[in-house]
Amino acid sequence: LNPQHLAARNNLALLLASARADAAAAEAALRVAVREESGRVQGEGVTSEVAAASAAMDNAGLASVHCNLGLLLHAARGDADGAEAALRRAVELDPHHSRALCSLGALLKTARCDYDGAEACYRSALQADDANTSARLNLGVLLAEVRGDGHGAVECYQSILRLDLHPYPGRRVYANAHYNLGLALKQHWGDLIGAELAYRRALSSDRDHASAHWNLSLLLEARGDVRGAEAEAAEFLRCHHAQGGPERDLKGTVA
Repeated sequence: LNPQHLAARNNLALLLASARADAAAAEAALRVAVREESGRVQGEGVTSEVAAASAAMDNAGLASVHCNLGLLLHAARGDADGAEAALRRAVELDPHHSRALCSLGALLKTARCDYDGAEACYRSALQADDANTSARLNLGVLLAEVRGDGHGAVECYQSILRLDLHPYPGRRVYANAHYNLGLALKQHWGDLIGAELAYRRALSSDRDHASAHWNLSLLLEARGDVRGAEAEAAEFLRCHHAQGGPERDLKGTVA
């Protein structure tokens, strides 16, 4: 066994964070990987060419460690400063790390209100990986909510629905794309028919999409379909309670 195996430590941290919900142990594993990897290719007898080649090979893996550390710090610790530093380090190590770029963009938008920086990160993430659906969704939301660019937002959502996402897990991705498409059609064009169709398609992909049930309920109520609205409201409560969510303002956002 190799206790310094970077990928093994990274995967161990992911397992601890997801399967065991042990954020402290996951963070510790990631920090050990960062500390050990930083001095890995050093010492006598190591030529500059070997060191450079090894560093280039390891940068992508180390960037993933920093990316996962940043995500953990933001989600589990609420440490926006630490998360931003880790994500920026990931991008420094690998400027084409699409997930790190997307995650940095999300942090800049939500924690810093740096919308220009967030948009730049999302677009860079898509340049690095055209199939990064999270970047497409987040860019669409930013264009709709911040820029008032309904056309750009709709194009982001529709482009997801045109993608061949195999082997990416598609159920939630498609549900969110349809849901956000419905929001944009309703808010920017008043297209209630198109919005209803999009919400129903979101629910056909994921029947537990609470926000889609809620917004569909509001739409049905507005047009006088009381029975349909009540049914969707009941579905929303079922999903919301099952997910353990607190009462909140359900203005449309990426779910």
